[in-house]
Amino acid sequence: MNERNGVGGSEMERRCRNFANWIDNVNLIDLGAAGPQHTWFRGSSPETFKSARLDRCLANEDWRLKFAEAAVRNLPKSCSDHCPILMSSSGFAPLPQAIRPFRFQAAWLNHDKFHEFVHSNWLSSAPIIPFLKSFAEKLKKWNKEEFYNIFKKKSELWARLEGVQKILSTGRQPHLIEIKKRYG
Repeated sequence: MNERNGVGGSEMERRCRNFANWIDNVNLIDLGAAGPQHTWFRGSSPETFKSARLDRCLANEDWRLKFAEAAVRNLPKSCSDHCPILMSSSGFAPLPQAIRPFRFQAAWLNHDKFHEFVHSNWLSSAPIIPFLKSFAEKLKKWNKEEFYNIFKKKSELWARLEGVQKILSTGRQPHLIEIKKRYG
């Protein structure tokens, strides 16, 4: 019951107790999670708002010992009323910038200045391998300065949404319920 916001009651308490007992009886371990504490959200006003941790990753002792570095992350919800859950058996380590591969973004083709950028920076006479490496660096710079890094913006928006959902997990916040209703 401590993983819920909203209406409960004796029937809900019984179900929660039965689920907790089942987890104990079959010797499962809750792997926990980073991100929003609750994985399910419903309601668009303070009166109807409910949230709970309905989704989780469970493992037995053998699995947990074999994958000691495993980690779980509750991602912000967007289209469903449930958060997607990401589990990695080796944990989540940031990928160093130095080994990230270059990725062409199809959205660049729609930018007014992209063709101009390519035309003014493309060298047909240069050896292709070293040229592509330097061209990719120029393109990354153009992306940040002119196009703006869409992945950074997406990441910022997801982080903001995750923050709102984390706070909503702690109780009803009328102003955040309104923001969530408006933006996702």
